[in-house]
Amino acid sequence: MTPNWLGREWPQLYPIMPNSSRFQLKSWGDVIDRSAAGVYVVVALDPEAKENTPRILPRLFEKDPSGTLYIGASGNLASRLGELCGSTRPDMNGNGHGLKKLRESPWCERFPASSLAICWWRTPDRESAHKLEADYAITKYAKLFGERPPFDGFK
Repeated sequence: MTPNWLGREWPQLYPIMPNSSRFQLKSWGDVIDRSAAGVYVVVALDPEAKENTPRILPRLFEKDPSGTLYIGASGNLASRLGELCGSTRPDMNGNGHGLKKLRESPWCERFPASSLAICWWRTPDRESAHKLEADYAITKYAKLFGERPPFDGFK
């Protein structure tokens, strides 16, 4: 069970790689309204688990059983998640998303794209998505674990 540090029930995890045996959809548009805003979380999956189970990550204060690597917000979740997924692929040249660093060593060895998943929560609009991301999700995460998620603020 994923922890409730965000203050709400965690939604289903969707692996980001279409060639993953864990992948469950063809297009983000299949599960997200194209105009939906919200907060998304990139999660490391446990490579030993058969189900989409988060990987337990060591943090400064305590272990993070949610496997959270990054918390982001967008006014258009479908588009942003498409950029994020593309940025983790080694055959993509564009910048797209800040997580393009995951294509580089040593990150790609420890967190290959095939072991990453995404979940999200819809918000009424872009502004409330960014407020939830900054004021609640990242702040609450940092207070609980002693630091921000590893790839937040990573350039």
